[in-house]
Amino acid sequence: MLSLLAQALTLGKDISQQMQLGEWQRVGELQEQQQELLRQLDSMEVPKDATLQGKIEQLSLQIQALTEQQLLISHARKDVLLTEIKKSNKSKQMNNAYNQNS
Repeated sequence: MLSLLAQALTLGKDISQQMQLGEWQRVGELQEQQQELLRQLDSMEVPKDATLQGKIEQLSLQIQALTEQQLLISHARKDVLLTEIKKSNKSKQMNNAYNQNS
């Protein structure tokens, strides 16, 4: 379980790095890999050992923190994309109006 969590955390860090670089296709690929690991983890039983539980909680919190940061980046990107779409639509409308009046 710890190994899978560590792999999920590593993928989370890679996802964040690729987001910063704007490599959105790679982000999607890495997110799919991470989701598969998390599905595997979801089906596992949490160990009874308190030490292991502490390590699992620590890794889980780190993954959660990365995911929250990634959501903020995604929302900011969404806002930028919406602004670009609006500008593009306005430009098309202006071009169409110009062509109709010509």
